[in-house]
Amino acid sequence: MRYKLLILDFDGTIADTKKSIFTTVKETLEYLNLQSVNNEEVKKLIGLPLKRTFQEAANLKGKELELAMKEYRLRYDKIALNTVELFSGVLDTIQHLYEEGVMIAVASSKGKNSLRNLLEQLKVAHMMSVIVGEQDVREKKPSPKIVDYILNELDILPTETIVVGDTIYDVQMGASAGCHTCAVSYGNGRIEDIVDINPTYVVNEFHSLIDIFNDNV
Repeated sequence: MRYKLLILDFDGTIADTKKSIFTTVKETLEYLNLQSVNNEEVKKLIGLPLKRTFQEAANLKGKELELAMKEYRLRYDKIALNTVELFSGVLDTIQHLYEEGVMIAVASSKGKNSLRNLLEQLKVAHMMSVIVGEQDVREKKPSPKIVDYILNELDILPTETIVVGDTIYDVQMGASAGCHTCAVSYGNGRIEDIVDINPTYVVNEFHSLIDIFNDNV
């Protein structure tokens, strides 16, 4: 059966957002006079809800946690404007699949407004059938709820869908929803860990998705 729907993670899958996240976390903690954190600890949590980043990387809780999240969101969009870019081959691949009639959606733990702004800035928002951010579902990755939400919105079967991401959470999310999954090796997650949970496909370059779609006509 040919795939009709491509669901994409954002951070580390279609866009390199590490610099924007590292910089915003650093500026937020400095503003609040809190202890700085190691970028590698933050990297491990990219793609998960912001709350978990500050809980686990900065050991924040209570009022400090809520304030850090608020200050982060106030700063992120401005910092991201000049620091986020698409990975090589992403724009051309999305354009190609879109013109072939594939529906494309983004499933991210980012705030929806920030996510939409970034997709518009990167000139791919108009090709997205659905854009889903953290406000749209109560249960976050690796729960399948965000994928279920997209499937319901577009009336597409899980077996007609491939979910692409760079972390074990993305693959678990897609598999739990009954979809095929594809892991990219160049993102924020350790590809060795992702391979252990048996994604349907593993690619080293984003444009390899075209071959996957061509092989499933």
